Amino acid sequence: MFQRTLIKFKKAGYSILEISTWAEELKTSKVHSSNKGVIDFLIKEKNRINKEQDDLLKLEVTDRLKDQLYEREFKDCKKKRNKDSKTFDLKWEKPKFYKATFR
Repeated sequence: MFQRTLIKFKKAGYSILEISTWAEELKTSKVHSSNKGVIDFLIKEKNRINKEQDDLLKLEVTDRLKDQLYEREFKDCKKKRNKDSKTFDLKWEKPKFYKATFR
């Protein structure tokens, strides 16, 4: 449902910024029949993304590295740490993991 709506917007000539603004405004919109499907989809996506993140973080590091995105971020962190280890270690003593949010 949501993907079809985005495709319609793109075909109609809306920019990514305009579409993003519209999606952001849905966060505070009242739910009614015309936007219920889109809002439900975004809530389900948020829950799915957060569950995937939680499941990934429960795994051992060797298993996490099998995920391409995690591996790329891990390599970037290693480079940053090698460049300035003291600052990096202080900053990442207690890392924060951000959850997907909607509403």
